[in-house]
Amino acid sequence: MEKTALALGFFDGVHRAHRMLLETARAYGEAHGMTPAAVTFDRRPAAVLRGEPENLVMTYADRVRALTDCGMARVETLTFSYVRDMPWEEFVDRVLIEKYHAGFVAAGFDFRFGRCAEGNAEKLQTRLVEHGVLCEILARMNGTDGTAYSSREIRAMLTRGEVSRAAAEMGRAYGYDGVVVHGKGLGRRFGFPTMNVPIPEELVRPATGVYVSRVRVRGVWYAAVTNVNAAGLSESCAMDFTGDVYGERVRVEYRERLRGMRKFESWEALAEQIERDKEAARMYRE
Repeated sequence: MEKTALALGFFDGVHRAHRMLLETARAYGEAHGMTPAAVTFDRRPAAVLRGEPENLVMTYADRVRALTDCGMARVETLTFSYVRDMPWEEFVDRVLIEKYHAGFVAAGFDFRFGRCAEGNAEKLQTRLVEHGVLCEILARMNGTDGTAYSSREIRAMLTRGEVSRAAAEMGRAYGYDGVVVHGKGLGRRFGFPTMNVPIPEELVRPATGVYVSRVRVRGVWYAAVTNVNAAGLSESCAMDFTGDVYGERVRVEYRERLRGMRKFESWEALAEQIERDKEAARMYRE
């Protein structure tokens, strides 16, 4: 059976520290004839253990795509409820060695696993050595501001509307795919038609307000201005696009928060502000 070079983690956001871990597994696998594979989970462990909302940075489909883009030939998804009460030794023996045929394992310094999170990076390394498997534990990685790369911190950035900062941590924009739904039609009525896309329920919602964004429609990217309301609906006004896309799947990606939500004295005042927002968005045109 062909051996695998495994990268362990939930990998929400696939941020820069995640990518270093993935690259470690990929490079070792390539050098030693092993298949590089990421081992992730179906649910965010903290959400299950503490009853928190998922509040993910990216959908499962986006996570798998990002892991594949990082050179993982396989993405193995464990059901978290299956392993949460498993003795840590059994996780190593039955899952990593027997199920995935580990020949090399890379994990972060804070990786925890098994019943009551009794397994840690040191135990993982020791147990794997007993099986003759090399295990590399990656140290904490800090960003330019001195704080560690962290999915939790990225979630906090998004809830504050700091989408450009989150993108810098991840190396990619926060975004999602969704189906365009009917809204109240007010934007179209006043000359600013929008593509209304519900933010996926499992994702963390960016702060309400108006964002510079871009929207992919039928394979083409358009500069846009996106409004996020308290109900979790994104309303994107895409420049240079005309047509009916109701029921179609599009992608929305965020670049910069322009302003928070506010009321306007008249429709004319709102229209003037939207024009200013669109002009700001044009500065980001690729």
